[in-house]
Amino acid sequence: MFGSIVYLSKNEMYLLDSFEGTRRSNPHSTNPDVNMYRREEVETFVYKKDGTAIQLNSIAYIMNDTKWVKQPSLKYMQACKRNIDQFWNQGETNSVIHVRKGDGTFVYDWNEEDALKPNEYILRYFNVMVRAEPIRMLLSHAGVKFEDRRITKEEWPSIKPSMPNG
Repeated sequence: MFGSIVYLSKNEMYLLDSFEGTRRSNPHSTNPDVNMYRREEVETFVYKKDGTAIQLNSIAYIMNDTKWVKQPSLKYMQACKRNIDQFWNQGETNSVIHVRKGDGTFVYDWNEEDALKPNEYILRYFNVMVRAEPIRMLLSHAGVKFEDRRITKEEWPSIKPSMPNG
């Protein structure tokens, strides 16, 4: 497995703890009610340009519960992209990140260019005039550009696993 190794001060680690949902008072707890991610000590190898390796004791953040809860936020995805671009970008300007559930199930492809398009919304709902209809009417009346994706009964079984709480 490849990853990033960063030297952090104690205060920087506490800041990362808050970002990762790790309680400073119990950072190693595997209980998902305590920590979203836990700190775990791991041995890592850093490879020099000449191919030799240096072994380091490091701390990794491991997710305690891989159950899909909701889509990652834009801020989180942008942080992931910065990390990927810094260490693995092969000159691509708009790389795609494959978002998967904790069990590996593919959810969707994300790229920053599409995520930052202004006033472009996607309304996904069943092809019935129920809850989404007032939203459709409001967006149309306000002149807001949106894509109206109406899901049919036939499409639903294949779409359902990719939805939050699948």
